[in-house]
Amino acid sequence: MPFSWDDYPYTNFHELNLDWFIEKFKEIFDEWDALYAEMNEWKTETEAGLEEWKTDTEQDISDWESGIISDLNDWEDEFETLFNNTFDNLSQIKEDAESARDLAQGYAQDAADSAASVSASSAQITENENDITLLKSRMNDTDNMFSDFSTLLSTNLTDKTETTNGITYTLSGNTLHCENSTSGNSLFVWAGATSSIPSFITAGEKYILSIGFSGTTTDKDTTYLFIVQIKTSDNTTLRSLYRFTEAGKYIIELPSNLTACRLATQIYNPNTVDCYITAEISNAYNIDNLLDLITENKADISTLENAIGNYLALTAADSTTMPDNSDFNNYITAGTYKITNNTHAATMVNRPSGNAGKLIVMETSQASRIWQLYFGNAAGTPINLRYYNGSTWTDWDAICHASYAYELRDRINKAKSIKIKYESGSYNNGNATERISVYLPATSGYLLVHLYHFIMNDIYCNTWRIYHVYHVDDNLENSTDLTVSGEWECAIRLDGRDDFSGGSTHGDEVMSGYITLVNGAPVNISTFTTVTTIDSFKLIRNTSLYDPADHTTVIAAHGVEYDFNYTGMVINQSINWSVAETLDNCFMAMFPPSKATIDRASANNDFTTCTLSSTTSEPLVTINKNKATAVTMWDTSGGFSAEVYIPVYPTGLTGGDSMSISDNSGNNYNKVYFKVCGGGSSTIGELWKSTTKYKMNYTT
Repeated sequence: MPFSWDDYPYTNFHELNLDWFIEKFKEIFDEWDALYAEMNEWKTETEAGLEEWKTDTEQDISDWESGIISDLNDWEDEFETLFNNTFDNLSQIKEDAESARDLAQGYAQDAADSAASVSASSAQITENENDITLLKSRMNDTDNMFSDFSTLLSTNLTDKTETTNGITYTLSGNTLHCENSTSGNSLFVWAGATSSIPSFITAGEKYILSIGFSGTTTDKDTTYLFIVQIKTSDNTTLRSLYRFTEAGKYIIELPSNLTACRLATQIYNPNTVDCYITAEISNAYNIDNLLDLITENKADISTLENAIGNYLALTAADSTTMPDNSDFNNYITAGTYKITNNTHAATMVNRPSGNAGKLIVMETSQASRIWQLYFGNAAGTPINLRYYNGSTWTDWDAICHASYAYELRDRINKAKSIKIKYESGSYNNGNATERISVYLPATSGYLLVHLYHFIMNDIYCNTWRIYHVYHVDDNLENSTDLTVSGEWECAIRLDGRDDFSGGSTHGDEVMSGYITLVNGAPVNISTFTTVTTIDSFKLIRNTSLYDPADHTTVIAAHGVEYDFNYTGMVINQSINWSVAETLDNCFMAMFPPSKATIDRASANNDFTTCTLSSTTSEPLVTINKNKATAVTMWDTSGGFSAEVYIPVYPTGLTGGDSMSISDNSGNNYNKVYFKVCGGGSSTIGELWKSTTKYKMNYTT
């Protein structure tokens, strides 16, 4: 084989072979590229293997961790249950031990107290014996008193039976019960004829009546009329002494000059069917005699109270004075103690306040258990209470703050009473000569209702009527108008007449007389010249309505009763027709709230909410509500609200049985009108009656 220098790095013995070098470098680079590719492939495979191993390892660790946590949780629950059971047992053991300790301390204290009090027991026993002797004497007197009561009750509650007008009335014990045996709409309870008195009824006595009703009617607005008719020596005809329009219990008192009596019920609704009426007279005995007997024994009762009072010092003179630097913790002996002034109180420790006052110490069922009750002298000071368990006192607790008690008392008194005031003078530009202010309680302050006596000869008017309602604060000041001066009672219009008859707005109504009653008794209202708190007030008036065409023809007799108490106001009315005339619109209940105080209404025919106009520049489209007998009105911004309900009114008349709300083309009110007719005609002797209930309120 021939020799070739191409295979070596030299072309000869002294020159380099560059081709050889280039070829060798190329081989080296090719081998390096192959090695690099192989290393990258190995790297990729290694990374993939490591990632798979990492994932598997992490899952194994997670599974191991979850198992450990689950085991720890199970162990924690078991340990907690074991610990709680053990702790409960230990707590019970501790509580039992403490109870045993307290009981032992109590026994020890009882023994110490007994030993300490032996020397004083003899004198105390003697004193107690005297008191007990006095108590026994008073108890004997009390037994005699109740024996007298029993005799009186048995005398007055003898069973009696009487049959009159086909109905049997049985007075058994203290209850007279009767009912109609067949369906109907009336029942005579006391059937005393028009010239007699039932044998078990006595003039001048008080009775409690209970009225009930059952059955079915064709009209859900069925109402009750329950009356007591009497005849007295100065009255030749029967007159109604009481009228009740709801089932319930009532107290009546029969006049001493009673000559005849009849008690009757009636369901006032011509559509009534299958109706049954019941009435009971409870406590039908002479209450006055019982009151006299109580008065006769009052001295004995007072003596008994004094004897009991000896065991508890309720007066300052009978309380033990606490010396300066006293520690309230040391007062564990039952009794009453006093601190006469704040200077002494300031020296004492463990007291509830710095005020002087009275401390009452009382034992519980165990002598070592003590209650302390402290009354401070200063106005508004709370009543404080604390407890001693035989070793430790609790903190003082204020159980009642005097100011709260006074406020509660005032709120209760306000909520259950009304106020009135009479004034004479010139009102409404001289059109009224006197007025009565009636203050009805409201959530905030009072509602002031003004009754004016109008005398306006130019429109033939002389009558009392409701003129205005205001809101005033608790001091009866800062009044705000709630209604306008429109009519509330009635407005009657004959066909073809230019105006209505009734009130000071329309005229042609002249009063023949009126009476006022406070708490059910007749009074001279002109004597109530200062604000007086009462339970109830009534004004009853009788007027004649005249024909506006000539102002001389009497068209009807109009009777009105205004009834005020803390629940609101009721207006009862009657119209007895004297002429047979064609009629136009006639209203027997109205309510004139100001647009500024009422902007919403809902009537009971569909209970939809109606938006009312709030300004005179926004005339109200008249809202008509057929068959509605009640409406609720309010203001969206709060303040004034009212419910008006007319449970009794003439039904079935032409164009009647409807309610509307109108401002009469832009006036300053959203007035409610209950229309009883809008056509037809009247007949001589025809009687219309209505009852309207007003519940008004004001909130801030």
